Amino acid sequence: MGTRSLIAKQIGPDTYRTIFCKIEGHLESQGEMLLQYYNTPEQVDKLLDLGDLYTLCPKLEPDPSKHHSYEKPQADVTVAYQRDWQCTNVEAEINTFEELDESGGMIEFIYIFDQNNEWKYFQGGYSEEGLRDVRADLQALEQGIDILKGPPFDFLDELLDDSPYEEISGL
Repeated sequence: MGTRSLIAKQIGPDTYRTIFCKIEGHLESQGEMLLQYYNTPEQVDKLLDLGDLYTLCPKLEPDPSKHHSYEKPQADVTVAYQRDWQCTNVEAEINTFEELDESGGMIEFIYIFDQNNEWKYFQGGYSEEGLRDVRADLQALEQGIDILKGPPFDFLDELLDDSPYEEISGL
């Protein structure tokens, strides 16, 4: 199972153009990549134009002279569901901030390119703590400061309450 994320660009006071990314969404990978390779409004728009992603890489476009597919992607090239899998209904969506956080803990990181052209984020289930700065938190992690929280798996507790396993095992 991968570290799922949402990647969004703020386009209004409470409006965000958003795509999903299935794997490698953690701060040290995707956060760093967003800062390094997708740091202008134009680059972010091109990224969002791809729609939902399997994985984000430094390059958006494959070399047209070489084969690229989801089964055999070119090195360092983003894998997009629409372009590389021919999937439909995977275009960027428009969401409110509240909708970005309605994943119920199933999305680990939500990245937002804000109207100041800076990357912010919050961990899924922790939006009430506000947006955090990607660059500052990456620096903190490099200094050994643990700023990340574990996933809020409250829904697992509900699934495990009164489980037949407990009755059978005598736990």
